[in-house]
Amino acid sequence: MSQLKVHRFLAVMAFALVWSSGNMQEYKPGNNSTPVLTVTTVELEPFVKILDGDAEGNDRFQGYIPDLLKLLAEEVPFQYTLKLAKDGKYGTLVNGTWTGMIGELISGDADMAAAALIISSRRQEVVDFSKPFMSPGLTLLQKKPSSGGFKVLAIFGPYEAAVWVCIMIASAVVAILVYILNRFSPQEASDHFNVLNSFWFVFSTLMLQGYPKTPRPISVRFLSIFWFAFVIIVLFVYVSSLGPFLVARDTAKPIQTFEELSEQTAVRYGTIKGGSSEYFFKNSDVDIYKRMYTSMSSAEPSAFVDSTMDGIRRVRKSDGKYALIGESTTLQYYASKQPCDLLVMSEQINPQGYGFAFPRSSNLTDKVSQALLAVLDAEKSEMLREKWWSGPCDYSYSATETRVRKGSPPRAVSLSDIGSVFIFLLIGIILSVIVLLCEVLISKTRGKAKGGDYKAASPDDTTGV
Repeated sequence: MSQLKVHRFLAVMAFALVWSSGNMQEYKPGNNSTPVLTVTTVELEPFVKILDGDAEGNDRFQGYIPDLLKLLAEEVPFQYTLKLAKDGKYGTLVNGTWTGMIGELISGDADMAAAALIISSRRQEVVDFSKPFMSPGLTLLQKKPSSGGFKVLAIFGPYEAAVWVCIMIASAVVAILVYILNRFSPQEASDHFNVLNSFWFVFSTLMLQGYPKTPRPISVRFLSIFWFAFVIIVLFVYVSSLGPFLVARDTAKPIQTFEELSEQTAVRYGTIKGGSSEYFFKNSDVDIYKRMYTSMSSAEPSAFVDSTMDGIRRVRKSDGKYALIGESTTLQYYASKQPCDLLVMSEQINPQGYGFAFPRSSNLTDKVSQALLAVLDAEKSEMLREKWWSGPCDYSYSATETRVRKGSPPRAVSLSDIGSVFIFLLIGIILSVIVLLCEVLISKTRGKAKGGDYKAASPDDTTGV
């Protein structure tokens, strides 16, 4: 009888041992055991980054998600083993089968998905999500307008090309006319104003350098008055317009709204192929977004990219001709890093939450959601964001930059703006020729009266100011 009791006791203990071992990993309130979860993730900085070197296990992972998991594991508590999703994808429905982390949760290969995983209605049909730990929206990444570097031709900016050509032609005409007037005027006694010196006289006065000789014929002096007035006006307009061209920033104005993006054609734009961003534009009922998806899907070559990094490289290589639509948190992170050549649009659309995913009916979903509220208070949340999103580059539109870019770029003075000064010089040319004719007539008249040619007496070395 005693042996029968012993056998029954041993059988009960064996059953209890088998039952408890089969339920050690199950997390239930009041269970003192700590479950060990298989956590699948996807590498995307700054959320998850794989370290190179000798690091093993969870130590290979660093980023916002691993830091957050450590805090949650202390709060719930639980233990976990991080691993990368086999196909490196978040999870989409392809031919009736879910890929990526969502597929691993459904198949039982993982107990939890921890990444920048968007809580979408399609995913919620097959897995459970915690409360969101971050709520990004869609925004636009674009290349900063170039500052232009060394502005070799900036000094020619105040005038349009046609004005510069007219100034050169006017200078040549006046120089030739100075030579002709000196050559045929009865008052010129020396040969100082030959063709070369006449050009030197005009161009030195154009630079406000003066000239050592003063023309003696009245016709040339008359022409000089109009020429000097022409030079003063042209130089005054030039100097007053030069400043904005020397300090002006690039005139390309970054796109600041999605409406502006949809209405322009100079900059092509796209998003990640097969991602949640494409799904949003493809299924949106808003006219602007429908129009944008039509533009993206019909573009040649394709406006879609395979990954965020592919899109960032394309933005940098496009010289401002391509912009990437993506989640604000990811784009802000990369734009904050060197070489500081990217801008992130301040407007965001379609805000969606990032959450941790679990198999359906998991008893950890509510526990993790409650732990998130405790872990992500204002101070800790700001500390984590500062740790992983701070960088040396300012990727936003500051108030000053916005005003500069919205302002009109400096406009070069056109021929129609300054045409009156050329008319003024033309009047001077015509009057100086008339004066020369008068000089010749007066000289001939006086010559006939005196029986000889008339030459005005004046010192040969008369100097000008």
